[in-house]
Amino acid sequence: MATDKVAVVRKGFEAFANGDLDTLGQLFTDDIVWHSPPGDTVISGEYKGRDEVFGLFGKVFEETGGSFSQEIHDITSSDEHVVAMVNATAGRRGKTLEIGQFVVFHFAGDKVSEVFLFTTDHEQAQEFWAP
Repeated sequence: MATDKVAVVRKGFEAFANGDLDTLGQLFTDDIVWHSPPGDTVISGEYKGRDEVFGLFGKVFEETGGSFSQEIHDITSSDEHVVAMVNATAGRRGKTLEIGQFVVFHFAGDKVSEVFLFTTDHEQAQEFWAP
């Protein structure tokens, strides 16, 4: 069962990288909640429902001119959660982001229902995503 959830997360990262919202929509519950790191940034906050989450994804790509990318370093899982350790890179306003992320995916059945995003360097993320 946990193996299937890892496959869902891998498929989600691939769809995100390709801008494939149709596939992502199939992997998320209707009422998905996405928790971005707190702070005063253009992406901080809690996003509820597919429309808000996809709006966040659009903002990430818009703010970085499409340069935002993630590479999975490792994935671990349990029956209800998958945690992806990710290396993220992007450029924005003359700044470069190279940061580790921990993305915790909570499942309801076979779909992602809640996501918590943590960074390895909160200050760097705050500076990069500052308004």
